[in-house]
Amino acid sequence: MIRVLPILLTAAVLFFGVAAPLQAQSPGAAQANSAAYDIYSTGDYKAASAAYEKLIKDYPTDLVIPTAQIQLAFTYYFLARFDDALAILDKAVKGPPLPAELKQVVDSFIPQILSAKAAAMPMNDPKRVTTFNDAIKKFTDFINAYPQAPDLESAIYGRAIAEYQIQKYDDVVKDLELNIQKFPNSSTIPTSKNLLAIAYATQGSIELNNPSGDRAKAFGLYQKAITLLRSIIDNKKDVALINEANFQLGEILFNQAAFSPEADRAALYQQALDAYRAVAPKDAIVALQQAKIKDFPSRRLEAIKARDQAKLKLLEKENERELKKLAELQGKPDQVASALAKMGEIFFGQQQLNAARVVFQHVDPFLTTDDDKMRALYFTTMTYALQGVTDKAVAGYNEFQSKYKADPVADNLPVTIGNMYLAQNNLPEAIKYFNESLTLYPKGRFVGISVVSKAAAEARTGKYAEAEATFKDYLSKNPPPEVGVIALSGLAGVYKDTQKWDDAIKSYQEVRSKYPNTPQADEASYWIAIGTQQKGDNAGAIPLLDEYVKAHPKTVFAPLALYTKAAAQLAVGQKEEGIATMAQVAADYPDSQPAPFSYFIRAQLRAQEAKNDEVVALMKAFIEKYPKDDKVYNAYETIAQIQTNAGQTDDALATYREYVAKYPDNPQAALALVKVATMQRMKAEGLGRYGALNEQERALWKIYIDGSIAASEELIKKYPDSPAVPETLQNLLRIQRTMLTAELKKAPEVEQYFEALAENAPNANAKSKIQFALANYVSESDKAKALEIMNAAYNPDVVYAPQDLDVYGLALIDAKKLDQATAVFQKIAKDYPTPAGTQPQAALPQIQEAQAISLFGLGRVAQAGGDAAKAGQFFEQLKLLYGWSPKVLEANYGIAVAFKDQGKLDEAQNLLRGVIAGQQATAELRANATLLTGYILVERAKAETDPKKKSDLLGSAIDTFSKIGDYFEGVPVAAAEGLWMAGQLLEQQAAGITDPKQKSLQNQQFNRARSTYEQLVKDYPNSQYAPKAQERLTALGPKQ
Repeated sequence: MIRVLPILLTAAVLFFGVAAPLQAQSPGAAQANSAAYDIYSTGDYKAASAAYEKLIKDYPTDLVIPTAQIQLAFTYYFLARFDDALAILDKAVKGPPLPAELKQVVDSFIPQILSAKAAAMPMNDPKRVTTFNDAIKKFTDFINAYPQAPDLESAIYGRAIAEYQIQKYDDVVKDLELNIQKFPNSSTIPTSKNLLAIAYATQGSIELNNPSGDRAKAFGLYQKAITLLRSIIDNKKDVALINEANFQLGEILFNQAAFSPEADRAALYQQALDAYRAVAPKDAIVALQQAKIKDFPSRRLEAIKARDQAKLKLLEKENERELKKLAELQGKPDQVASALAKMGEIFFGQQQLNAARVVFQHVDPFLTTDDDKMRALYFTTMTYALQGVTDKAVAGYNEFQSKYKADPVADNLPVTIGNMYLAQNNLPEAIKYFNESLTLYPKGRFVGISVVSKAAAEARTGKYAEAEATFKDYLSKNPPPEVGVIALSGLAGVYKDTQKWDDAIKSYQEVRSKYPNTPQADEASYWIAIGTQQKGDNAGAIPLLDEYVKAHPKTVFAPLALYTKAAAQLAVGQKEEGIATMAQVAADYPDSQPAPFSYFIRAQLRAQEAKNDEVVALMKAFIEKYPKDDKVYNAYETIAQIQTNAGQTDDALATYREYVAKYPDNPQAALALVKVATMQRMKAEGLGRYGALNEQERALWKIYIDGSIAASEELIKKYPDSPAVPETLQNLLRIQRTMLTAELKKAPEVEQYFEALAENAPNANAKSKIQFALANYVSESDKAKALEIMNAAYNPDVVYAPQDLDVYGLALIDAKKLDQATAVFQKIAKDYPTPAGTQPQAALPQIQEAQAISLFGLGRVAQAGGDAAKAGQFFEQLKLLYGWSPKVLEANYGIAVAFKDQGKLDEAQNLLRGVIAGQQATAELRANATLLTGYILVERAKAETDPKKKSDLLGSAIDTFSKIGDYFEGVPVAAAEGLWMAGQLLEQQAAGITDPKQKSLQNQQFNRARSTYEQLVKDYPNSQYAPKAQERLTALGPKQ
């Protein structure tokens, strides 16, 4: 993939300092000036600017004022107050004549301010280029006026930076080569070499991007850049610059490898890997830079005491330079993560797919730029697609399109997934992704592959050949024009639908020539243009589409043609033109079908550039223009996601709340409220375990939890029939369990909360759903009561949360009501169906989980009914389709229970080991599996006749029961039962010791029992076993 090296965005480094100030007229002015400069030297520019402003105000006529004004301009510069800096310098120049040295400083400083001001402007700001040109002129004026200036080198360098920003690369090279020639021994000349290397590399990349470019010339420029960068690295004097040089060296070598013959790539890739590995963390580089400036105040004081003006000036220049470098380093992202991501791309290019994926998965949490995150997701997904890992490839693809839809970097992703499905003979899914490839990337590099592959798939499923034969047969009979035009247009449509664009264009051209002045002829002009674009000739399609719009501005196809023109422009690299055309669609045809989409396309393009402010502005404009459009929620969601990604969760919450306030009658307001509720709960959970929080954190935790509860309750009240109600009830259930674990509520209070919520429900359906959520909670401690609640509340016409129906179905099985249980589990599959044409593994996660629950439940029903073969079929289907689901392990747990009841203890224990070790199993399932293992060990001990083996088995059972509380403290029911059983077994062991000589051992076992009961009472006071444990503690008395 061709990559142009990034444009340098930093302003020129300040290599000069203000000359020694004029002698102040008053001691106060002198003291104020010295104090201000001391602040300035620490890098606290805001405080320094205030100090200089006060100095100028307090001593307006003092001789020190010109120096203070210039220093104030420096503070403004570092604060990015560029206009203020220019204004204060203008005052200094227009005041009393400046000494020559100060005038030279001003003349050198002005172009740097202009350059920095331009760099801070948006890339599309028309004033940006003008301002850079102004800076270049000012640099040139200074260079001509002061040919012997000590800061001439920095002026030439500053001009080169400005020239680079506006792509005057030849001028950049000329200036920097001049610098290196004139100042070969300068300590700062490596900086010029670094920029010169970047300029060479940029020229080389441009040459490679040019279809008629000279590859040898490009590689020659790359080699020049590489030589310069290696000289910087070998110099070993400027650690920050060496870090930058290593990263740029990696970029150049990586790019060169991509365009080199296969035989040369391995060595280039290895050199690029070495360069990327040499990139140091930002914190380390910043710390080294801070160390360099830390001792400046003491060194300056020594120079002042020694009255060494020459040394003082030198120190001040050095400090200016190092402060500026520190500011630049602090403003840059950490390059280590980006370097690692590039290494992952190299591994991908070498077809080391597993290695590439490991790198991307490792580095993903540390990536900071949208581009790096996007590329990491793209390459990770590609590795899965190329290896045929369907579920993860599709999940990655969906995530990519939700975040970076149609980004050119992934133009081969949909076709790769389509080919993955084609290889699996899954034709509907293959066609789906080939269609997406054509839709997302109509001018992409893989349009042809997509069309051909789609046709190959359709040939096995469609009947286009029969349609084509019918049309041809009819046309061969010379039908009347009014019918012939329809038939010929139909034939062209078949070619169009089968992606036979040459035949389609030829047929549409025939429509125009044979049947001019007909509606079909006018429409044919549109399809000829579309066909030209679809067959990959975007450049040729642009004038045809433009011609169509001008000739037929009032037709229904005009906005579609204009929209397609924009897509074609984007495909040929005319990005700004394409965006402008998209804007024209919205402006000229605001009520057309593509107009609303044009906002989202523009937003996606700006999002790719990380111009989030523009994305937000576009989404707000869309909301204002199309307040009733069904995509308004998506616009709010986009804004909120940007805010969330930026860490502005409070703003994101406000965005969702605004949607709820403005669209209270829209069902999607419920989705916004779910977001509000979930985000606030997650903010609370993010603070940590409640018991470990301090008072301030607990107060904040309570605010978040209360807000989450309020949002959930609002949703239930206002949108009782929304599909979001089950989700928000799960949120409430999680909150109530959290409050119970935090001992902020007791078990009865949780039940009372849901009972009150149900009592106040706005309708019967909502009440039923709430009662099911209550039953879900109650089932943890009283399954009979839970079943009673669900039997009373159940309504087969209501859509419940799959998790709640799961609890109900399993309870019906336990009650031997198998027909009712079957109906419940079938209902889950019906309420959450896999969409038509979608493979089960490609459905949304909540759909897959519901289907998994249904299969598991039906298997359990068959198992309970004694139909082991049928149960096995359901469980095998569950494993085949949803192997990731915890229900697979739950099925194994159910089988283990049956084995135990049948006395097949070895088989049961073997299954339970897999359940306990399963990472996808829930904590509750693993805890219950551990508990069942303990009971199996007890059964084995009972059956054992060997006293030692019997004792060992009981010991293992005690250990197994005990560790549930250690490993699964978040599953209080199982943990409490485990502790109770451990205590009982310890008492049993102690009571069985009758030999007086083993009295100490007996006391030890009783003491262990006491400790176990004490832990149970302390950790699980609301458990049904807590009162029993307290009774045993009283009966056992104090420890012996």
